[in-house]
Amino acid sequence: MANRPWMVLCFLALGSGGRTLPDPGILPRLPDTQLEMIPLKTASASGSTSTPGASPGITTREAEIRTLFTAKRYDDALKLIAEEMQKLDRAKAGDVGYREWLDRQTWILKTAQAWVFLEKQNCSGAMAIIGEIPSDKVPVQALKGIGYCKLMAREWQEADSALSRYLQSQNRDHEAVQLLARAKESQGLYEEAIDLTNSLASMPTAIEEKINLEPMKKSLLAKQDETTRQLLLESGYIKVHYQPNLSLEFVEKVVETMNRTAAKLNMDFGIDYPSTTIDIFFHSVERFGTITHGPDWAAGIYDGQIRLPIGEEGLWSEAVERSIRHEFAHALLAEMVARRSLPTWFQEGFAQLAECEGLCQNFEFAATTQTFFSAEKLEESFMNMKTREAQVAYKQSLYMMISLLRWQNPANVRQMFSLMSGLDTLSSKDIIEQSSGTYADLHQFAASQWNSQKSL
Repeated sequence: MANRPWMVLCFLALGSGGRTLPDPGILPRLPDTQLEMIPLKTASASGSTSTPGASPGITTREAEIRTLFTAKRYDDALKLIAEEMQKLDRAKAGDVGYREWLDRQTWILKTAQAWVFLEKQNCSGAMAIIGEIPSDKVPVQALKGIGYCKLMAREWQEADSALSRYLQSQNRDHEAVQLLARAKESQGLYEEAIDLTNSLASMPTAIEEKINLEPMKKSLLAKQDETTRQLLLESGYIKVHYQPNLSLEFVEKVVETMNRTAAKLNMDFGIDYPSTTIDIFFHSVERFGTITHGPDWAAGIYDGQIRLPIGEEGLWSEAVERSIRHEFAHALLAEMVARRSLPTWFQEGFAQLAECEGLCQNFEFAATTQTFFSAEKLEESFMNMKTREAQVAYKQSLYMMISLLRWQNPANVRQMFSLMSGLDTLSSKDIIEQSSGTYADLHQFAASQWNSQKSL
């Protein structure tokens, strides 16, 4: 158990202290106004319209299809379109304009179907549907979803391509601009990322969505400047980015610690070794604050990459080793669930558990004056909490995780981890049910044990 486990933080949402580039774990919205069914119009006498209409006298079911679309009954709408297509096929001389309209609405409906999965951060489900759309019929709105999912998969160039194509016609979508800036940054294209960030200043946003651009620009500039002196050591799935003040011996200990942690978590919980590169960055204390602009109590962050501050002396310590294990656990969890968001207590409790070389399962908690937080509060972000409240939240998250391991047998816990990646949603309820228990029962068990040892 680290002396101050609450000082290490996983940021799945890079929105603290003034919004920054959105992490792939946070899905930008697709407003209803951006995805609409094209009206079926009768061709004008002077020429054709952009959307071919049905010939006069042709009975269509446009109104029914549109009603189903508005009600988000996409499967029913697609079924009705298929029936209409079959009618036209049987008629052989069916109306061409109506057929073309039905065809175009099919792919709009498929995009809407995919967005249901994207709202749950489920890119595998979304991309399976988008993959059914012929490349020459992909609605422009689908490109935003493709770009988001490619960013989630760390496929930076593909994300760049899809988002750039989307923005050619939707260039006022500030969320897509932020995602594209993230893709540029991840490729080391800092000038382009900065230009995109600057362009946000002229884009209209709702009052509650106003973006503080200064922290974003300072973070990008600091990363750009830092790369000019950065050294790199690659070892298997690990990339260590560091400054010259760190010795090769220090960096080798980083790799050794990450490999040992991966082996331990694989053995105890069945968590797979990383299949993609895990990047870990060591920043000066000053640059760490500028780059992450997180709460002042955070001493480590996982934002898609592991980021840790290190003093000029560059000394290895137990605190550094614990922080590496903590953030690496976040990275392994993120990869296991395709970088979808997890309940805060779960990811922070697990990361603290991983801080100990042999895992902190036998840690005994001293009596406390703090009442156990509600089940709902433990699922909320800890980023905006004050220091003392964050300390309690982190401690109780670890307590929840240890309680889970004491409450369930090891086979049930391993089963839970093995099934998590296939869940449609990653709520506490859904996750804990995979261990043959319920979140409500787990919380009650942990709270009862905690509150029984409260001090006066």
